[in-house]
This record gives sequence, C-alpha cells and structure tokens, in this order.
Amino acid sequence: MAISDSQKIDYLWKKLGYGKAKTDLNSAKNANNESIPSPILMRGGKVWAQSDEIPESLPASSTNLVTVYPTTNPLECTADTTSALYRTWNTNAVDWVPPEFGATYFVKVYVHTSGDAANAASSGTQLFASGSENNDEWFFDYQAGTLHFMGDNLPNGVNFSGKSIYISGGRYAGIQGVTELNGIGIATGPHDLNVPGTIVGSAVTLFDFRGVGVATVYYDSGIGTVFFEGAGESTVGIGTLPPQTPDGGDLWYNVVDGRTYVYYDEAIAGVGTAKFWIDAAPFNVGEIDIIHINADTLTVSGVSTVGNLYAGGSISVNGTSSLNGGLEVSGVTTFSDVVGLVTATFADNAKILLGDNTDLQIYHDGTRSIINNPRLNDLRIQTSENILAITHNGGVEIYNNSNSRFISSDSGNTLRGQTELSNVNISGITTSSSTVNLNNLNATGISTITNLSVAQLNVSGFLNINEVTEVVGNLTGSGGGGDVTHDLETSALWYHTSIAGNFTVDVTNVPTTNNRAIAMTLILDQGANGYVASGFKIDGVSQVIKWQGGVQPTPSTFNIDTITFTMLRVNNAWQVLGQLTIFD
Repeated sequence: MAISDSQKIDYLWKKLGYGKAKTDLNSAKNANNESIPSPILMRGGKVWAQSDEIPESLPASSTNLVTVYPTTNPLECTADTTSALYRTWNTNAVDWVPPEFGATYFVKVYVHTSGDAANAASSGTQLFASGSENNDEWFFDYQAGTLHFMGDNLPNGVNFSGKSIYISGGRYAGIQGVTELNGIGIATGPHDLNVPGTIVGSAVTLFDFRGVGVATVYYDSGIGTVFFEGAGESTVGIGTLPPQTPDGGDLWYNVVDGRTYVYYDEAIAGVGTAKFWIDAAPFNVGEIDIIHINADTLTVSGVSTVGNLYAGGSISVNGTSSLNGGLEVSGVTTFSDVVGLVTATFADNAKILLGDNTDLQIYHDGTRSIINNPRLNDLRIQTSENILAITHNGGVEIYNNSNSRFISSDSGNTLRGQTELSNVNISGITTSSSTVNLNNLNATGISTITNLSVAQLNVSGFLNINEVTEVVGNLTGSGGGGDVTHDLETSALWYHTSIAGNFTVDVTNVPTTNNRAIAMTLILDQGANGYVASGFKIDGVSQVIKWQGGVQPTPSTFNIDTITFTMLRVNNAWQVLGQLTIFD
C-alpha cells in the first residue's frame, strides 16, 4: 500500500512550514510539536561548497568528502521517545548524501539486535522503503538523519524489543558555507583564476611572483594581495594536505593552521636540488620560526632550541641541544653515547610513547614505574628462552579493570573471577565460586564448583555442581527419508524446524567406553504434518530403536514433540531406547 496523500502533505507542511522533520502522525504530533531541525539545503551556512566533487557512487570507505557507514558497520539509531513507540529513529548525524547524487547513496535500513552493528546486515532483517504490502513504508530525511515509518503500521512481523534500526549510507564531510573572496589582484595576461575551495584573505602579506616559478615575499601592513606576473603560472591549493604534484612558486593554504605556504624548488632558483614548502608568513632573519624542516643533512653546532624537527637524512648535533617540542625521526636511530653513558634520562611523568597512536607508554610517576597500554591492544612479553622470570619480594598481583585476578606470594597462588585452564590435577578439596572453563579436569577428592564449562570431565570422587547449561544445536529442513548427522561433539540437544519428512538420526563422534549410557534429545517443531525419527545410526552403523510401548510413536501436528534416545553400551554392544513426548 502506498503512502497516503495526507501523510505526504503532513510531511511537506512540517518540512517547508516549520523546517522540522516529521516524526509522527499529525493526529499524534502537530507541526509545532516537532523538535528535530530539517533545514532545506539552500541555507547559506549549509551550502556544500564541494558538492561538485562528491563521487557519483558511494565510496567503499570514508574520504575527506564522504563519511561512509558500510553494511559491515552501519550506524546504530536511537528511538525517538517523543514519538509513538518504534515509529521514528534518529541517527544523531546530519547531512546525509541524498540519492540525487547517485543511486548508491540510497540508504539501506536494517533491524537487528542492539549493540551489534557488525552483524546487522548479515544477520538482521533489511527493511525496504516500499514496505511489505502492509502499509508499513518508511521515509529517510537525509538532512535531519531521521528514519520515520510513514505508513499506519510498523514493519510486518518485526519485533523491536531489544533491537535497533541500523543505517548504511554516506554523509557529506566536505567544506560548508559560501565561498568568500577577499581582495585578490591578478596582474598577469589572459589567465584564469582556479580556486578549488575557500580563499580567506590576510592583512599582513604581499606575494609578488616575478618570472617562472620564482617568488619573493614582502611584509606589508595593507590588505594581503597575491600578484602573478610574467610568463610563470601558479595555482593555489586549499585543504588539509599539500598538493601532490606542485610546481615551484605554487601556494597552499592549510585549513588546519590557517597559514599559507609557498612551494620552493631550488633547481628553478639555481641554488640546489631541494624541494619543500615554506611558511609564507613574514619573519625576521635574526629569529626564524619554521613549521617544518625537510633536509637531507642538517648540522646544528652550539646550543639550539628546536620545537619540532623532521629529518629524512642524518642530523649531527655537536653541542648541547634542547628539544622543547619533540624529535621525530624516520629510519633507524642509534644512541651511542647520551648524557656521558649509553643511557637516556627522563624526568618523572615524562613518557616514552611507542606506536602510531601512542599505544604503549613507559614512565615513572614519582612513586611507581608504569607500563601503560591505553589503547587496549594486546600487551605481550616475549622471550626466545623457555623461562620468563618476574621477581618481586612482596609478591606479584595481576589486575583486570581494577579487579584483582591473580596473586602469587610466598603462601601460594590465588585465582579470582572466571578462570580457564587446560589441564588441572586436583588431589585435595577445591572450592570455586566463579566460572571455571576446563578442557580436562581429573579430581580424586571432593570438588564443589558453581559454574562449570568443560569439554571433557572425568571425576572419580564426588562432584557437586549448582547448575548445568547445555548447548542447543539447530537443524532446519532435515528429513525427507535421508540421514541427518547429529555430532555429539557439537551438542546432545538438537532443535529441528521446517521438517520435510521422517528421517534417520546418524549420531557421530560417539564414545565407545563400555558400560556407559549416553542420552540425546531431539526437539521437533512440528508443522501441518508431523514427522518422527524413524531410523537410527551410530557413526554410520544402523541400530534398532526399542520404542517405549513397543511401537514407533505417532507424532503430533503444530506442537512441540521431544524424542529422547538413550544409547546403552553394554558388553561392547549397543542398545537404543526411544521415547516421544508431546508438548501442547
């Protein structure tokens, strides 16, 4: 069913009349009660200055123009609590690129478990704008970033309890606002001025380009003006990164620090071969402030103060140098003699930062020596030998999220919280009040465990367990006279749906220990025709089912049936007992 005209008119009234996004029926929320702004794209402050650079197709990943929310990591929405329950969802993000830029910008909508964006597309339910022929269409407001179910109903068959709406698409991330030109003079011949962005005027600098690519910079107290004279040509690049293939004399306006740089090519000036960007701001020759130094070889003699030093080649420091900002070195660095010895000295709270995002920090806070891993990446201590020794006279204690988890002292070792062990041999009395995950547990005494998750458990003494949970295996579409594999290493409790016919149970990975009983349960979700497991195999070998009452039971329809099989291994031979129970 299409969206009603009254709904469309209500949307236009709220959008054009009030500049607000429609989040509910007019009968439930009038236009003056809507609260989410949805301005029209023509507003001066919202003009997308780089809209002509938006690609025709949604990029695979985010760029400086489009922030992408892929289907592998869509944006989770929050329900609008001022509207009817589950009717309107807010991305809390504006300026989504509408499909007028290309069909791939049409947002994809999924409903899935809250807090699980990575699996929303693969495991969730995709909702389409046209609905499911149940008057449950939706509309996405690309300016406001809101999704609203315009029809009279919510999506057919969708239970929103514990779930969220997820949006996959792209948002505009480029420059916004009207381009402003402040006093630019062109003194060349018939050349065009090509400005890919916003030019912001300055009141302190005069650039005079004379000849091919040669630039001279003057200080002037008047309005900042750029002159291009002679046969040479220059371009002005504007952005966060410098132009990739500049020519000598080109300008770059860095929108991050609000400064203009000139590209200098020594070969053109006839003084060398170096190429680099120079801050074009006026400076005094007695004291020079330079943002970047790019040099193959830089020699500093005497006492020098350096804010930030970038070196691609070698640096020779003959005197005492003070680095107040920082030292960034690309390549292998060797400290052969620092402060008289092969030693680097740092004051309290001065940190050694390792990694692109300062992932590892090593420092002393005045009281303690600290190795900090703030980015929550793995912290590993590796050695080529078989022994890692941690020595402390007062003992060793390991914490997780400020909670003590392991203590080693003269009196022994203590484990706290959930513990996972591979092989444990217990000869005395052991009590654990938390979750213990074990691959093998051999206990010769009395063990009391609150929560136990074990791949294989052998207990020759007493074992007291408060609660046991069992893994449920799922099988869909089984039956039709064929063999259906039930792997005991996966589960001993199997839930069957969409059963096509009577089938044979083939149980695999069955232990063959003599004088043992193994139980397995099938839960059959019956439809219009009831089916039963009419055959039984153990690791591919057919067995006779001895049914309760002596005959194969009759299954129910539209109910839940359970069949419990008991496999007896006595005198190296199998006997299979079967029992069916109907649950209405």
